[in-house]
Amino acid sequence: MQLSSTLRAPLMIAAALTLLPLSALAQQGGRPPAPDFGPMAKALNVSESQIENCLPRPERGKEPTRPDAASVLDCLKASNADLTREQVAGALQDFAPAPPPRG
Repeated sequence: MQLSSTLRAPLMIAAALTLLPLSALAQQGGRPPAPDFGPMAKALNVSESQIENCLPRPERGKEPTRPDAASVLDCLKASNADLTREQVAGALQDFAPAPPPRG
């Protein structure tokens, strides 16, 4: 079956728009991109590496759990003793990653 040139171009564009995001995800090993800890670190006046070290890493193949603000606070106090639980809880909420799209 031969498609007319007027149908072929829109179909090729639709195929590309469908396959490109899947290709990018496959190149990352099926994982979402790493989070950007910069904005949270700046808001809490600590280093990005301190944020990364104090946040729990999700176990492979399991749904990530919400970090416990008290545990994160205890860890971050080494870098900024003035932090409060409310500041850390607010930052965890404000900078939480968006849930992955379903479907």
